[in-house]
Amino acid sequence: HIAMALGAIFLSILLVPIPDREDDFSHVLYDRNGVLLSATIATDEQWRFPLEETLPVQLKECILLFEDEYFLYHPGVNPISILKAFWANAKKGKIVRGGSTISMQVMRMARGNRSRTIYQKAIECLGAFKLELFYSKNEILEMWAAMAPMGGNTVGVSTAAWRYFQRDLDNLSNAEYATLAVLPNSPSQVHLGKNPGKLKARRDFLLTKLFRHHKLDSLEWQLSLEEPIPTEQFNIPFDAYHFLEFNKSQYQDRHIFQSTIDANLQSVVQSHVDAISVVYQADGIQNAAAVVIDNQTNEIVAYVGNSKDHKNLSRYVDCARAPRSYGSLLKPILYAYALDEGYFMPHEMVKDIPTHISGFSPRNYDKRFRGEAPLD
Repeated sequence: HIAMALGAIFLSILLVPIPDREDDFSHVLYDRNGVLLSATIATDEQWRFPLEETLPVQLKECILLFEDEYFLYHPGVNPISILKAFWANAKKGKIVRGGSTISMQVMRMARGNRSRTIYQKAIECLGAFKLELFYSKNEILEMWAAMAPMGGNTVGVSTAAWRYFQRDLDNLSNAEYATLAVLPNSPSQVHLGKNPGKLKARRDFLLTKLFRHHKLDSLEWQLSLEEPIPTEQFNIPFDAYHFLEFNKSQYQDRHIFQSTIDANLQSVVQSHVDAISVVYQADGIQNAAAVVIDNQTNEIVAYVGNSKDHKNLSRYVDCARAPRSYGSLLKPILYAYALDEGYFMPHEMVKDIPTHISGFSPRNYDKRFRGEAPLD
């Protein structure tokens, strides 16, 4: 009978589906120095950045101490934690403590955070065992970090680092790591815009726990307690958006794009294009684009597909790559060639009269001739 029971449990474990780590992520574009340039929201309307690299050690320590202190030692389910949670909840007559391990939480998040029934808890336990069979502890921890709700439509620690602190995961303080670790605990009830005092209390509790476990020294602990909780979410930047869309179309199996664009130069070029576009809109010219290439390295260092002017209804069209007539393409090349060879000077007057070349009769865009016009 024992063998049959164990066999049934093992079969149940194998039948429970587990996440395959191919979640619906945002597409993210970074500049040459790792600065966030632009991102697209995932299809489920969540900002969910994929993890670029391994989690920082400080963040791992925060997550483990707050969520699952014995994660590295249990097989996916911690029976002692479950018993303690059952006893505490029975004494209070309501749920005041959870016994879920990080592996169980990954299963719950992967299954859409369904209602917490005994059946669902059993599925989570079986799935947690299976996760531990197929993935390493580090991989499971990374799954949790990528799926954890961080308040509103912000999902995952990498996304939260940019939305709350405007920096990547490798450049946060101990207090900021602690904040990220405690945010997934009741994110709908405690976040930046709701109960910030309670959020700070949880963060400070974790910082104190880190100090008692000798993860922080006395000075680091005191300074971390003094750091304020962020008060707002920052908008995801919208720079080089057209370049991100181009990369998405070229590399459909990728979500992270590390580019050669320089964020500072991109901002300057975008400002120039926007300013020029405003002037030319009076003449009915709605679009403007600019691509800057480093002649020494042949790298694209700025890419502006269109102006950001909200009156421009076609601002999402990438005019840097939009097809255009050969005449339009050849004009600047012929102009530069004429100057290089010394045929003309920029302000030299040239003929603008009807011309016939082997049956071809070129005309100006407005179908008028001016007799003479300066080359430029």
